Amino acid sequence: MSLYIALKVPDGYSFFKFDEIVRFEAIQKRTLVYMIYSDKPIKLLNCMTDIVNKLSSHKEFFKCHRSHIVSLVHIEKYIKKQRILVTNNGNASIAKVHTKRFEESYCK
Repeated sequence: MSLYIALKVPDGYSFFKFDEIVRFEAIQKRTLVYMIYSDKPIKLLNCMTDIVNKLSSHKEFFKCHRSHIVSLVHIEKYIKKQRILVTNNGNASIAKVHTKRFEESYCK
């Protein structure tokens, strides 16, 4: 299994260590990646579908919403009433369709 994922950035490709990725967020046809070592996200040229496909064999990532993928390693809290996952640099909503799967898989 690879320790890195290659993702498109404006000037080429950047290689990101899986354990340093906190979450991905899609905003207006752009994808941002949040890393443990930075408060500012990195803009990617990959679409969310491309990232989901690249992460398909990595079980430590959870697509919780059409616009959010989070690293399970970096979740600090789950706010059940609001369906929010809290990480060290922001929050990600869990869509209703993914809530049951998340709770059954990770909240036991």
